[in-house]
Amino acid sequence: MSSPDHKDWLVIEALQRGIPLMDRPFAVLAEGIGMDEGEFIRRVGALKERGIIRRMGLRIAHREAGVRGNVMVVWRVPPGRVEEVGMLLAEQPSVTHCYERPTFDDLPYNLYSMVHAADPDAAVEEVRRLAELVGVSDYQMLHTVRELKKSTPIYRQPEE
Repeated sequence: MSSPDHKDWLVIEALQRGIPLMDRPFAVLAEGIGMDEGEFIRRVGALKERGIIRRMGLRIAHREAGVRGNVMVVWRVPPGRVEEVGMLLAEQPSVTHCYERPTFDDLPYNLYSMVHAADPDAAVEEVRRLAELVGVSDYQMLHTVRELKKSTPIYRQPEE
């Protein structure tokens, strides 16, 4: 897979600033970087084909949408089951993030997931359901107390 060229990076950076809700959003983004709409769309397609862009989607402000039960769950999964359990969790609509992480003497959990539900009680019930589904009983729930920062990472063209 070849690395993105300078024009690809212009497209990537334009997309990361947000896609306007209008009839021809790519025309506006393309114009902003001095490119025609057709080339912009072709480059987006090529970046997707090459696996550089995995997906483009909508991000909901979940608290404003009424989702108030948010909990990070740390799971202690036998090493031979991490892939299986991780995939099962990742398939669940309530799970938005699922990561394998290294363990430490005082932190023995190796799988981390973010679970969302309508309210905190529903989140606890959902975690219990997930634990039963994956057959893992050693876990801790870390409830969100307050959101301090939430942003999408912005990637920039590397300096040469």
